[in-house]
Amino acid sequence: MFDIILGYNADTFTATAYGGDTLRSVLESNDIDYTTGAVHLDAAPIRPGDLDKTFSEIGVDTEKRHTLIVVKKLNNA
Repeated sequence: MFDIILGYNADTFTATAYGGDTLRSVLESNDIDYTTGAVHLDAAPIRPGDLDKTFSEIGVDTEKRHTLIVVKKLNNA
């Protein structure tokens, strides 16, 4: 079990995740719409197919806190 910071560009909160959780399941269980922008794990963009991998499969150290952020494209007026 580890802490993970979830959210959008500047709107974040802390949740709990497990090494066996997929990135998609953590986003969905915390009501984060990952279809509205680019998903980044610890500031690195998630590659196609990685949303359905577990944190352990991706190689996340469950002894540290991580960030899983959806970077939304903001339209200019």
